[in-house]
Amino acid sequence: MNIVKKILIPFDFSEASLNALNYAVNFSNKEEEMELELLHIISSDIEVINNIDSDLKRIASKYTNDLKKPIKWSIHTTTLSDTVLKYQQQQKFDLIIMGTKGTHEDENTTTAKLIHKIDCSILVVPEKYKKFALKKIALTIDKNKINDTDILKILLDTTRRFDASVEVITILNNESAYSNADDHNENLLQYYLENFYSDHSFIRSSDIEKGIFDFVKDHNIDMLTILPRNHAKKMTPSKGKLVNLIAKHSKIPVLALD
Repeated sequence: MNIVKKILIPFDFSEASLNALNYAVNFSNKEEEMELELLHIISSDIEVINNIDSDLKRIASKYTNDLKKPIKWSIHTTTLSDTVLKYQQQQKFDLIIMGTKGTHEDENTTTAKLIHKIDCSILVVPEKYKKFALKKIALTIDKNKINDTDILKILLDTTRRFDASVEVITILNNESAYSNADDHNENLLQYYLENFYSDHSFIRSSDIEKGIFDFVKDHNIDMLTILPRNHAKKMTPSKGKLVNLIAKHSKIPVLALD
């Protein structure tokens, strides 16, 4: 039985959101249990809402032959962040797939903010990433012990559905050394990810972001998976600066697990 059954797609008719919708349709892989829903934010003007409703219906109808179930849509009148947070709590989506233009500025994007606030995994699709492939997935972890294996359920579900391999990477700075936590994580991932587990690379780099992206490029990775929070016992959530940078700068889809 699939873990991902309900997918929410924030949608504003932009190229980034259209690209995310196309990715979501391919990600659904014509699974009978999979439901996709578009979420659109608009003003409270009734005439505008009626027009948008027709436009969303037109977009959704284009994918009738690509899905087992028709795409749903909903229209909301508050901010994107507030709406997604509240709607997720109400409807219990398993995954959010959203597009991003990316940015090299220092400010946090709406996407980065949602990754840290929402109780749901988010798959971020860069606007310029037009293909769909899920054969090689990279999971980047730090040196904290992973005790909550529930966080890996969507990753395992995805690898099973697409028969993908998972390559684990840990970036070490000049002061880092191999530890018991690394052994723990290695054994846990090998057991939990089953035969989809490929390898665990320990890479020394003073720039963690660059080390990750160099690995992604050199190994032709199709999706980068990250853990936005520490999922170890008695650990506080990380500040997430690295997660923000990855979400904004990645050239391939990023799955933030929660």
